Amino acid sequence: MFSKLKTENKDVTQWLKSRVRPYWGRIIVLIIINALMSTIVAINAYICRDLIDSAVAGDRSKLIKVSVAVVLVVFVHLFLRLAYQLINSRLHINIEADFRTYFISNIFNKDYLKITSYHSGDIMTRFSSDVSCVVDGMITLLPTVIGLVFRIVSAFLALFWLDKKLAVLFSALGIAAFIVARLMRNFLKNLYIKTQKTESKVRSFTQEIIENILVVTVFDASQSVTSKFKELIGEHNKNKWNRAGFQSVATTLMSLGFRFAYML
Repeated sequence: MFSKLKTENKDVTQWLKSRVRPYWGRIIVLIIINALMSTIVAINAYICRDLIDSAVAGDRSKLIKVSVAVVLVVFVHLFLRLAYQLINSRLHINIEADFRTYFISNIFNKDYLKITSYHSGDIMTRFSSDVSCVVDGMITLLPTVIGLVFRIVSAFLALFWLDKKLAVLFSALGIAAFIVARLMRNFLKNLYIKTQKTESKVRSFTQEIIENILVVTVFDASQSVTSKFKELIGEHNKNKWNRAGFQSVATTLMSLGFRFAYML
């Protein structure tokens, strides 16, 4: 079972690589920009420290120079962030359109019985939100991971320069965070699958209501239909909230960890 699953995942990965190959150049640009932004954050921490030290020491000449450096770093970071967002948005739109076009052009070549075994609402979920999620992961995951590596290395070097014991502690916490992330991987994956399944149910049920609105009205079944819809949307919202809440807490804790490291 597991070997079959690994083979299927490998095939999917190879297919995704082949579809994204024309866009690799722009993805590499995103990786470089994200790495630069992460490095600039660490550099800014050093410069701000020098700014405070020069202000406390009353060294006006150094204070002016460091202030100019801070302004330059801020503008460079803003420019890189703007460039990253523009390239990321354009890339997301292009790849998403390419995937959806491929989806539509190939659906006519598939086995009719297999296609019709899926509800049209389920297919629409795969066509819309699933495609968007896959594309977002493909163009965001790699730049984010590499940017995170640069940020961790920068934070470690800063701590090592200030206090070797803190650097060792930071490394231990980083390893622990990596282990926790690996352990939570399946949980997040299952949570995402649950969210998508409930979204498919909501879409399918909504489509059934719209297609049979006359029947619902004639048999005065609006209350029971509405009650069923509330049940489905409630389950879907619960899964969405659990996923969003977990991601928000994890992101906040990680951000606090990095800020604490830079403050030290």
